[in-house]
Amino acid sequence: VILDERLAVESATPMSSAWLADLGGTIETPPASVLVVAGQVLGGSGGPAETRVRVGDGRWIVLHGSRLAHRDGRRHVSVVIEAAQPIHLTSLLMRAYGLTSREQEVVRLVLRGAATETIVRDLAIASGTVQAHLRNIFEKTGVRSRRELVAVAFQRHYEPRVRDNEQRTTAGLPSRHGPMPG
Repeated sequence: VILDERLAVESATPMSSAWLADLGGTIETPPASVLVVAGQVLGGSGGPAETRVRVGDGRWIVLHGSRLAHRDGRRHVSVVIEAAQPIHLTSLLMRAYGLTSREQEVVRLVLRGAATETIVRDLAIASGTVQAHLRNIFEKTGVRSRRELVAVAFQRHYEPRVRDNEQRTTAGLPSRHGPMPG
């Protein structure tokens, strides 16, 4: 979806009408989430903006906004709308637990099965710092070990989606992506 500096839609792909409807809007009346992302791009430093929105059927949608150069000098914004992938939602879930950006990096490595030595090397931090981050992560997420962290991440957020998708597939419905909201 391309918006002008007044946040009016100038052009859109045919598929964008369906995405806009999922978000509660139309090409003529863009949904608030599209306007917010476009406004962030136009009103801020001009850098990209991104947000995630959960729609009525439980799916998550990601909106990416970027400034466009226009030959007449007017400001325009492109807002790309897509289904959220697991990587988009993992960071959202970690922020919901109140994890710092460094703690999120440690969790990503733990979820991949990285040992302390690997985390030390990859993040260029001391072993004691890794252990301090893990203690904070365990406290914030309510677990007591790496194994429990992995189990909780899967059981609370991914296993329900797997079961939901099995039922959807059996019923002839399309599967959903990412962890279950909630």
